Amino acid sequence: RRLMNALALMRHDFAQPLSLPMIAREASLSVSQLVRGLRQQKHCTPHAYLTSIRLQQARRLLQQGASIAEAAQHTGFADQAHLQRQFKRCFASTPGHYQKGSQ
Repeated sequence: RRLMNALALMRHDFAQPLSLPMIAREASLSVSQLVRGLRQQKHCTPHAYLTSIRLQQARRLLQQGASIAEAAQHTGFADQAHLQRQFKRCFASTPGHYQKGSQ
């Protein structure tokens, strides 16, 4: 249940700067419990899970016509270049190519 609270927090506040200690504290877990629980349940680290959520949201915004800079700003990425690197790593395409292909 506490792990579910941590996951819900990441899904809800994905655009905010979230740290492991903050997420763990909000879910009444230790950092190691959070990391271990997420690895067992989602097979990834908290950072990878949060990045995945952000990328899915960015992809949705791009489909709706948002610019790459807007998508980066609204999904918690440091800047447009950070979104582009992560997007290409995950989807094997740049956000610009993805956006052109989804129109």
